[in-house]
Amino acid sequence: MPNHLHILLFVDHPARARWDLGVELRAWTQRFQPKLNIWSAIPEPRKVPDFHHLKRQIRYVHLNPCRAGLAADPLQWEWSTHRDIAGCAIDVWPDLPMLAKTYGAPLPQLGRVMHQHISSDPSVATTGTPMIRTPRNGEPISADMTFILLACAVARREPMILQRGKLRDLTVQTAHQLGLNPEPAKLRISKKSWNRAVQRCPDQTAIKTVLRILADPRCRGLPQ
Repeated sequence: MPNHLHILLFVDHPARARWDLGVELRAWTQRFQPKLNIWSAIPEPRKVPDFHHLKRQIRYVHLNPCRAGLAADPLQWEWSTHRDIAGCAIDVWPDLPMLAKTYGAPLPQLGRVMHQHISSDPSVATTGTPMIRTPRNGEPISADMTFILLACAVARREPMILQRGKLRDLTVQTAHQLGLNPEPAKLRISKKSWNRAVQRCPDQTAIKTVLRILADPRCRGLPQ
């Protein structure tokens, strides 16, 4: 949320985890907003007693921005790991096997089951919203280089700053797979660098993640 975090995790020492989080937030404030105190006080951690309560807590956390009027769908909230579960992140943070056990769902169906359960709320839609899907091979996707760069940055949780590295390669390889004409000038790279990126072995799993984001307007939030 804008001024506080919701975190569900397994820890051996809750008090130490609370302290560590406070240290991280203070460091963030000193770096980016040294004259402001924007964070709420960190409450005492509470134990989640069982899977039933864990499921309720997950739903509450993922619906928080929707119930506060900050997003129309949990997939729109760019800081939520709901996107990870739906397949919009390359580096997935949640423990998917544990979530599959919590929801009693096969791992391949976890995203669909969780999204249906979470999005079926009056703040979103009483019957839920559609799950993200992977576009079929050859399915047309309308996107320019800027749009593709945005989707790659969202998938990698990185700012839209092209440097030598995986973000640039992923942007070029996705554009190439979509059949876009080479536009190295728009990415401020040389034609030679463009060709090198195309020739590197592409990460097809990462490209599929980007294509899911490109195909669904709910997932196009810009990393900050």
